[in-house]
Parts: sequence; C-alpha cells; structure tokens
Amino acid sequence: TSGHGSSREAEEAPDELVLEAGGSLAGQVVYRGQPVSDFHLFFFKGDPQSGTRRDVSDPEGRFLLPGVPLGEVSIYAATAAFPRSEIAQVMVAADSTEDIVLELSEPHRGVGRVIDEVSREPVPGVRIQLIAACATAGLTARGAYSYTDANGRFELDGLAPDTTSISLEHPEYSAV
Repeated sequence: TSGHGSSREAEEAPDELVLEAGGSLAGQVVYRGQPVSDFHLFFFKGDPQSGTRRDVSDPEGRFLLPGVPLGEVSIYAATAAFPRSEIAQVMVAADSTEDIVLELSEPHRGVGRVIDEVSREPVPGVRIQLIAACATAGLTARGAYSYTDANGRFELDGLAPDTTSISLEHPEYSAV
C-alpha cells in the first residue's frame, strides 16, 4: 500500500487486482501519402476525455501500440505542424493486431486579432495554443505556443476545420 488512508481501509482492500487483456494496433501515419516521422497518437474507448496519448518517432511513420483496450477504439494522429487525422474506429481483439493508415489533414493558415471584450482594444501577449479537437472537446495540445503582438495580432499555421481548437491565455483574463 502507499501508506495513505486508515488501517481499516487497508484491511478492506481486495485480495486480487485484475488486469484486463489488451490488444494491439499497428499502422502508419502519412501526409499526402508520404510517411510522417514524428507524431502523437491519441486513442480512446467511449469518452474522448479518458484517452491515452503516445508520442512516436519512426522514419517510416510506422507505429505499434500494445495494451490497447479490447472492443471498439477510436484513434487519431497529429503533429505540431499538421492537424489531426480523421478519427478511425477500430475493433481491437486480443488475438490479432489491427493495421491502419492515418492520413493527416491539410494544414491552413489563420490570422486574427485578440481584443478586450469591453474596451474592444487589442490585447498583446496572449498565449495561443493549437488543440486537436474531437466534437466540442479539446484533447491534445499541438506544437509550440504563439503569442499576440503589440497590436493583438497573430498568425497560426496548422489549422483545419472541425479538427482544431484554439486555446487563449493571458494573466489578466479568463482562459478561453
């Protein structure tokens, strides 16, 4: 035990802890049909907020994920430069390895300006982070932070409709 909790809690602890079997996913991540060497994979069963991220580096864009939950699993790939792939639905079984190809989305450039809600004045120094998104949930951060300039303006590469959210943070404002 970890030493936390009362002795009564320790006495009621189960005698056996059961691990569920996992399956494997293998595949390749590509952009315009060419392998992508550095990427992250995000997979989940059911609720996207309870997913797992794995960072991968392979010159051929190949990956092997052991220990994936059995049953229907959702998975996508993303990089700092490219928006996430479509979310693939895969049936994972204990006795086989499912092989998939994840094609990264076409990146777009976005430009804009961050302004104060009340004064409508530009806000410099806002920290901006791209987030790979699934429906309305932001799932994994992508790439380095960007910041607005003295006029509140920013330029972002790597945007894609329906797959990218933007996080804004500034010490004098609530996070968006």
